[in-house]
Amino acid sequence: MIEFEFIYNNDNGLIADFLDFYAKKSGLKYALNLEKNFTRLYVFGEEKELLKFSDEYMNLIPNSVFLAKTSVKVVETAKEHNFTQNRAKFANFTPSVIKAYQENGALNANEFGILSGVSVLQNGEFKQVCKENFNELLDFCFTKLFHNQNLQIKLDDQICELNANADFNADFLMPTSLKALSKIFVADEKIVVALASYEKPLLNLKTNSIFRGNHEKVPAFFDVKFAGDFFIYALFSKLFEEEIFFVSVKADKSKFIKIAVLDEQFLVVKNPNFLSQKSQNFLNSREDKNLANFTLFCDEMGVFDKKILQVFLSKNHNDTIKVFDKDLQVNMLNIKIWDTYEELKDEICSDEIGVKLFENFSKKYNFPKGKIIENASFYGLFGIVSKILFDKNAQYLLDSAKDFLGKKGVRIDFRVDKNSNFDCVKFIKSAMSYKLAGSDDKLLSYGFIDSLAYFLSDYFDLLKEEFESEAILLTGSLFEEKNLANLILNLTQNSHNAKFSNQYGLEVF
Repeated sequence: MIEFEFIYNNDNGLIADFLDFYAKKSGLKYALNLEKNFTRLYVFGEEKELLKFSDEYMNLIPNSVFLAKTSVKVVETAKEHNFTQNRAKFANFTPSVIKAYQENGALNANEFGILSGVSVLQNGEFKQVCKENFNELLDFCFTKLFHNQNLQIKLDDQICELNANADFNADFLMPTSLKALSKIFVADEKIVVALASYEKPLLNLKTNSIFRGNHEKVPAFFDVKFAGDFFIYALFSKLFEEEIFFVSVKADKSKFIKIAVLDEQFLVVKNPNFLSQKSQNFLNSREDKNLANFTLFCDEMGVFDKKILQVFLSKNHNDTIKVFDKDLQVNMLNIKIWDTYEELKDEICSDEIGVKLFENFSKKYNFPKGKIIENASFYGLFGIVSKILFDKNAQYLLDSAKDFLGKKGVRIDFRVDKNSNFDCVKFIKSAMSYKLAGSDDKLLSYGFIDSLAYFLSDYFDLLKEEFESEAILLTGSLFEEKNLANLILNLTQNSHNAKFSNQYGLEVF
């Protein structure tokens, strides 16, 4: 008897569906046991039968961004069979589908019985792709894209507009083959593995220096996704053969799973697609989606009965750092944003040192005027300081930080007082001083991320000592900036139990 063990960090149990499918197909006796993050398949048979099963079927199990580890061993006993078939069905193609198509052109449905989830707009109506019209619609779509015409398809009930070029005004780009990725983007093996995984997530990738050198106004980073539907895969294969390497897509990005590739893990940025039905129902039934998301995160980590620290740093909402102890909530972060830049100027110039700083700064740079429309968050502060220093927005600062090749930035002042009020003025004055000292945009931008990470780590130390918190749960869309996420995990790995969710997104967008 052989035991195949999978550490699968998602309670949707999707990996078990594939294991059950191929275990049934083999005709061998088996047991499938799910226990927390462990999925174990026990297959009974003679040595030749087990070798054949391993060679023929296990290679057809798709890789997943939620699959942390796999192992196989010979065992004498098996855990009880407790697998229950999932109700959810997914249109994503799988290795068996591609293998059959590449070997003999076969149009096979995936393990859920779905050939394609795509409908194509033709003659004013959307036509669902099926075996009978597959090649006809494939030729139609290929012809439109090859002749640089817009193509509309419907995928998972949303309309997507495709064009065969690298248009950075679109919502994301799709390479027609993973071999084409390096023509525009920097992509190591982990990035390729993530893009090729069963879920086919969105990734925010860096454009390479050669492409940027040959094309003006190309963004430093852009969202990328590989084809997940079999029909799109077949279409893109034809385009790749004609040396069309990228297709731009206009669509609602919030409908797709997105991850960030960190040094030691895949970080789930958002996950609207691949949750268990129970989790999805819970989210749908709650008005405050981010609170519901956090509740699921707590359940995942098993910390409902513990003192926990929630860190929520967002690009879309006010930031919070809270201590939870049963029914008690203690707010440990207050950020106050000014109404206008004139109000900010008055606070900067409230003492002689500030007056001198502002005078010197104004001689070289234009201090902004008018209303400030930002959330009470670090992202909001980044937007303000980026406007002051670079005449740009917060995302420019974050992208410049990601583009920095060094390991250490300037040290910006991040401080809170005894009442948990963040010193926003000191933060701004510190940034202005470094700008006057001649720090370039990338070094200075990375300094904000570097300094924020060290501030949070030190603050966690203080809060852990004061409240005896047992776990730190990291949430919020600011952590999708992978340099910040990596720094936080590295700085807290020895002294704290700081974690991101393995399956729930950082934030419900």
